[in-house]
Amino acid sequence: MGAFVKKLFYSLSLKQRIGFNFVVFILFGLTATDGIAYWIASKEIQRNALKTSQDTVSQSAQIVNERLKNASLYEL
Repeated sequence: MGAFVKKLFYSLSLKQRIGFNFVVFILFGLTATDGIAYWIASKEIQRNALKTSQDTVSQSAQIVNERLKNASLYEL
């Protein structure tokens, strides 16, 4: 397979090979950029989800504490 691809590549003119390599490098750069952007976005979403869940748990605990405090005041 490798020999066939090499033969096909070298059968192209120099101008065609340069154009082909240009397209390959552009696609490689775009793929790398997209991958890095996706990785950054996923980390940000994960961080925001963790913060939101921690805030919800903290708020729920605060509400429960206030209700228990009020319930104990009414019993006195």
